[in-house]
Amino acid sequence: QVHVIDIELVLPNVMTPNSDCKNDFLYIKALEHYPENKIAVYNRWGQIVFEKENYKNDWDASGESDGAYYYFLTVPNLPQMRSLLHVVRK
Repeated sequence: QVHVIDIELVLPNVMTPNSDCKNDFLYIKALEHYPENKIAVYNRWGQIVFEKENYKNDWDASGESDGAYYYFLTVPNLPQMRSLLHVVRK
């Protein structure tokens, strides 16, 4: 008998990479259940600032300024997901 469990991904819209161990990374809840994924983060001008296959919740916005970004997450057999992301260090 096979049980299929639908695990919902939760896309955050804020990260605070200020080394306080709270929201320091772009952490997508339940992503560990979808190892075959691809993420692309864009700045407000539409330029890719980060892109990775098999993303593991480890982007900390190093080298990027505070402000608004948006990202797309692609997971096999699911519709493409997207979210606005605010990077705030203060």
